[in-house]
Amino acid sequence: MTTNDKTAGKHKIALNRRSRAEWTGDLVHGSGRLTVGSGAINVPYSFKSRIEDGQSATNPEELLGAAHAG
Repeated sequence: MTTNDKTAGKHKIALNRRSRAEWTGDLVHGSGRLTVGSGAINVPYSFKSRIEDGQSATNPEELLGAAHAG
């Protein structure tokens, strides 16, 4: 996702942010990785991490919630 040309007051600024989601395999047995351009987030995810509590991986819904909280 990239965001460009936001205006703050009278100054025009350009914001570029990148993220990446990779997935290998089928839905149930596959796995993936979520990363952001800064390297601050680089986490695995899987079907189990999306539907089961207590997993050591994350899921897109958790990341969206964290982004809105921050």
